[in-house]
Amino acid sequence: MIQRIQTLYLFSVTWINCIDFFRANFRIYNCGNQLVSYKATGFYDEGTGNLILVTIPVIIIGAVIIFFYVISIFLFKKRMLQLRLCVLNIILLAGLIGLICYHLIFYIRTVQADDFKIGFSFIIPVIAIILTYLAFRGIRKDEYLVRLSDRIR
Repeated sequence: MIQRIQTLYLFSVTWINCIDFFRANFRIYNCGNQLVSYKATGFYDEGTGNLILVTIPVIIIGAVIIFFYVISIFLFKKRMLQLRLCVLNIILLAGLIGLICYHLIFYIRTVQADDFKIGFSFIIPVIAIILTYLAFRGIRKDEYLVRLSDRIR
């Protein structure tokens, strides 16, 4: 299981998604010099640490993505199901990126923010999509080798 490169890809994607879940993606400066940070759980006031706006869909999709990655790591004997879970995770990650952009635009328009800075963890879903695609290619290659060896017998 662990000697397969796609398992390492899936494990690293699971790890970085768990870390991304708690880091700030954006820092937004409001009109009154209020610094607001956006995490997967919502918008937080940096000065007081209070939660301003909860983003429940992002929490749910993030938890589902992490759950599917953990399951797909242990489905190494069922390669076709593992392939389907990889494709589903890529679709969910693309939806997560769109949802994060929607929340950012919605909040900036609501409070008429002056400036915002994008953090490094905004590109983590893009990195996760790339690593998931690499895992998908490795799983597909393993499935091809198994079918080829079955045909030779």
